[in-house]
Amino acid sequence: MRILLGWIPVLLFAQGWDTGGWRAPISKAFPQVCWQIEDNQLRPVPGKVMLDLWSVKEYRDFDLSFEFKLDPGANGGIKYMVQSGGAWRERGGKWFKAEGMQPEPGDTYQEGTNGLEFQVVDDATKEAQNPKRRSGAMYSLVAPTDPPPIGPGVWHTGRIVVQGDRIAHYLNGKQVVAVTLGSPAMESAWDACERKDIQRLRALAKRESPIAITHHGTSVWYRNLRIKAGK
Repeated sequence: MRILLGWIPVLLFAQGWDTGGWRAPISKAFPQVCWQIEDNQLRPVPGKVMLDLWSVKEYRDFDLSFEFKLDPGANGGIKYMVQSGGAWRERGGKWFKAEGMQPEPGDTYQEGTNGLEFQVVDDATKEAQNPKRRSGAMYSLVAPTDPPPIGPGVWHTGRIVVQGDRIAHYLNGKQVVAVTLGSPAMESAWDACERKDIQRLRALAKRESPIAITHHGTSVWYRNLRIKAGK
């Protein structure tokens, strides 16, 4: 197991929240149309364009810490071990791959991310009634153990630690997920997952990837994103 102690933490946003280290999944530019920085806090802007935010740098072993605050009913998350990203359009209540589609008035455009996810969600939502989709969960795979309550309007802390095959999630300072990729417990988690798109991640062939902040159409505020990364 690689040791994280002694690594120097780096702010994922530079002083003044320079956005140069971040981009959309299928472009090299920071998506100003749907992300804003206000009072040194980052948040997705609800609307018809929803683009996840990817770090330009890629990480394999890392210790990522962050603070988040939810608007009522908000849902978001941070993804890692990202395998791919793509673009979709919603039209008439159905989603289609955006490639080759001409935009039409009323379309919702989304660039999303396929990867493991640290879930962030208001406990009062229907989504959070599924234990594997509560804050701190490895989304749809592993429920958090006795997670602290997460509500809107206050700042909470999250942390993701990846060391080889070992992954841990922390919520408000408490470890709520601890798994080892390839272990019988993790294989059982894949078997039990009802989401086909997540099932397709199972091989996790790409371990080094961007850190991705999801845009789900609701406001989750982030600040103090710091990472310690291995070589």
